[in-house]
Amino acid sequence: MNVSPFALLSSSVLEAVAQKVAAVVKSWAVSWGVDTLQVDTSCERVWESNAQRIAEWPLQYRMGAQAIWISHAADLGKYLQRQMFPTDTRHGPMTGLQSVIAVEAGQAALEALGKRMAIEAGISSAMHQSEENSAPGPGEFRYGCGGVLIHVRLGDLSISVLLNHACVDAVGDKMPVAKDVSARGDLMEALGKVPVTLSVSAGQVEIDITQLMTLGIGDVICLPSSVDRPIEILGPDKQPLFAGYLGLSGDSVAIEVVRRTNKMHGASL
Repeated sequence: MNVSPFALLSSSVLEAVAQKVAAVVKSWAVSWGVDTLQVDTSCERVWESNAQRIAEWPLQYRMGAQAIWISHAADLGKYLQRQMFPTDTRHGPMTGLQSVIAVEAGQAALEALGKRMAIEAGISSAMHQSEENSAPGPGEFRYGCGGVLIHVRLGDLSISVLLNHACVDAVGDKMPVAKDVSARGDLMEALGKVPVTLSVSAGQVEIDITQLMTLGIGDVICLPSSVDRPIEILGPDKQPLFAGYLGLSGDSVAIEVVRRTNKMHGASL
């Protein structure tokens, strides 16, 4: 049985990645003479994006399990060339060697951005691969794959950067953990550190005694619940408090909470 576990991405992880990428892109733009006012970045979960519709990923950086793919508009090199070598009306148009240098500089700037992102994602010895089969595989787009698609807009043009789950983990590990402490008066302060045990209910299934007695290692028990439906998170009284998706966070099994139940909304202290 092939199992493809969910790799969870919370809104806080997306925000952390977006902040890190924005800093990297701004630093790159300043270094290469690109107008920072024309630069904008955003990111989203890969499976919620249109990444699978992108036909070409000409740049790839990979080290071990970590991989980054980059796709960009065909005219991006010319845009960067114009940013770094604006037209000077006091002189004639660039010719010969000057023109060649400008074109190569535009391509070098694009590759420099890719390498900076790769290094930030933990690919310290970034390898540039441009083989025709270097596009992301189908597994990089599936629901819950843990990847992030980054959008970098330069004027009217755009760059798409796909970070697989291993890279997202590497970026997240570098971000400081924000502490959010809330209290509801003295009672909440007194109870705030009391441990509460939560249980996870993935579903129930009935089997007969014969099946039970013959169960062995490697047998599969199918639950009636669907893999893409949230499971229940139960409180100490075994009442459902939350609904969430079961998956992975780093090396640990984890649950991403997607909503509260009516029981939780009605609770008060």
